Amino acid sequence: MKTYHTIIIGAGSSGIAAAMACAKGGQRVLLIDRCDQIGKKILVTGNGKCNLTNLRQCPECYRGEAPAQIGSIFSAFGLEETMQLFRQAGILTREKNGYVYPYNEQAACVREAFESVLLSKSNLKIMTDTSVEKIKRQKDIFIVGIKHYCHQVGTGMHRKKQGMPIAERYEKKQDYVIKKGYEKEQRLVNGKGCNRGKSFSYNGGVENGQNPTETKEYITCQSLIIATGGLAGPRLGCDGSGYDFAREMGHHIIKPLPSLTALKSSAPFLKKVSGVRNQARITLFVDGANVAEERGELQWTDYGISGVAVFQVSRYAVLALEEKQSVRLVIDFMPEYEKNVLEHLLDDSRNRCSYKTGQAFLNGYVAAKLSPVLLREARIVPDVVVSQWSQNELQAIVRVMKGFVLKINGYVGYENPHVTQGGVDLNELTDTLESCLCPGLFFAGEVVDVDGICGGYNLQWAFSSGSVAGESAFRRNERKTV
Repeated sequence: MKTYHTIIIGAGSSGIAAAMACAKGGQRVLLIDRCDQIGKKILVTGNGKCNLTNLRQCPECYRGEAPAQIGSIFSAFGLEETMQLFRQAGILTREKNGYVYPYNEQAACVREAFESVLLSKSNLKIMTDTSVEKIKRQKDIFIVGIKHYCHQVGTGMHRKKQGMPIAERYEKKQDYVIKKGYEKEQRLVNGKGCNRGKSFSYNGGVENGQNPTETKEYITCQSLIIATGGLAGPRLGCDGSGYDFAREMGHHIIKPLPSLTALKSSAPFLKKVSGVRNQARITLFVDGANVAEERGELQWTDYGISGVAVFQVSRYAVLALEEKQSVRLVIDFMPEYEKNVLEHLLDDSRNRCSYKTGQAFLNGYVAAKLSPVLLREARIVPDVVVSQWSQNELQAIVRVMKGFVLKINGYVGYENPHVTQGGVDLNELTDTLESCLCPGLFFAGEVVDVDGICGGYNLQWAFSSGSVAGESAFRRNERKTV
């Protein structure tokens, strides 16, 4: 069996950071991912612009059941160290209202920059299109069972590999070309594609046909880092397998649920306002109690409501819905104005525009598709001119504009949310994210019970936790021998 000092399962942001931290001093490191390239989830962050982190760092930006433990990780590897990590990878950044982006605002370049750093390390091996089937602890080592996937067509040197890793490391030494991503070594003679000397592929393969093949093997390591992510984004390789591995090692898993996700409602008007965006302040009420408030953009959909403001409070809505509690959003469409000020403003405008219908009148304040919804809620006929409004009707529309109630009865599942809440209990890990139950086992990233608000905080947690776990694994290995 092949032996490594450290094996990292999952090549997302936290796995990449862990690999950068522990692949030094000659230690042999293996980074495994089930996708065809590393860092695939990076490509969808920040709508493709990659919001790397945020200059505003405070405890309330991160949620979990062990806040003190979260703080200790950031004390070890915080914003300053993360910015240095970006510089190390050659990523120039720019800041917008505290939000940190790559200077070119291209997530793909961030992924490629980290990939190039990893591929420059001769003691680091990357396996993509590879899944971990089993983990076993035996004495002082971990035995990891892996499965490789390969789809090949053609024969010999003309064989094509489809669905294989884009991330490849080429080393030219004495006419050899070593493709580490594919684990294939071929000798090229005089530029011709003929095989001589050693040639192998860990993926096996087929000489003819187009059927995918798979091979299995066992490998061992001293330290093991699980950075498999959560359940958000199954198309990006997030399948929750890390939770299963943690349970097998005796860990308690805090129930994983979607976070930073859209909320559902059965309100009858939703299809009519679908696609509307507006700025507002929202307050989340659970069983009548004010749980969270947020201000920002709302996006109305045919199934409910979305947008950054909704994402920020969705964690608490999801938890409440799971407990079968009553959940309501109260929306303030005019947060800049107090009720009495808004009433005076509308009254003055009504006097100036007495000829307008109620709907045309409200169109000057809210999106046109929302006007009839608000009027209906205030029990005002949309076609009646505002000069005929009573003072009670004026006050009713003010109440609705300042406190529109939307009942929430569901949330969007794991196909669209940005992150997963819940996961491996931090109380069962040390300050360096090593398992208290299984020495040598580390966790990093979304698989742990930590989730951040929108604004680059989840990537910050990934970089910080991955770096802390990787550094700790490196130091542990230094104290031992393979």
